[in-house]
Amino acid sequence: MELSPPAAVTGKRNKLHDAVEFGTYSDLSKALSPKLINQPTDKGSTPLHLATSQDIWWAVKELLYRKANPDLQDSSGDTPLHIASRKNHFLILRMLISAKADISLRNRRGETAFDVSLKMGHARIVRSFLRQENVDVHSRDGSGRTPLHLAAESGSAATVKLLIDANAEISALTTTGLTPLQVALENKMPGRILTYLRHKVALLLL
Repeated sequence: MELSPPAAVTGKRNKLHDAVEFGTYSDLSKALSPKLINQPTDKGSTPLHLATSQDIWWAVKELLYRKANPDLQDSSGDTPLHIASRKNHFLILRMLISAKADISLRNRRGETAFDVSLKMGHARIVRSFLRQENVDVHSRDGSGRTPLHLAAESGSAATVKLLIDANAEISALTTTGLTPLQVALENKMPGRILTYLRHKVALLLL
């Protein structure tokens, strides 16, 4: 099931978009203005989306200092936090979290930024999310999968271990009735992932 966040307001590319993606710090400083700082492109990407995507940390830092909104969504429903999670831009993700970016927002696929980091198997980013008070390790994405289901099919043993240590539910079922262990088996995941999941199942049976 796909979720539809509010449609992103789209517009035309402007000088701040160009300065963020292709310019120097001086170009960015000259282009910054309150009217442009949250303006989207025709795909709904704000300057903060673009700087995050290109991993230009100094531009992200300056935009956040100038009160750029970290919670605006592009045409796919992604916030900058979703993009940082997908591309493994750890420093920028930490900046966005420090700026109080809303980690509960979902894109059009029903995914939070936490879900995205799990699907990609980015363990360091997953660990950062797990340190946040409002992250729910029992939540469901737009397809009905829990974080442990997502980790189990990501191929990352480290993220599976992190979620098991965070007491993610080992017996949760997908909409098709699969546990995380069954998901891992179905997707022929590496042995360490199966070992972690089987060990957790065994502990429940004691």
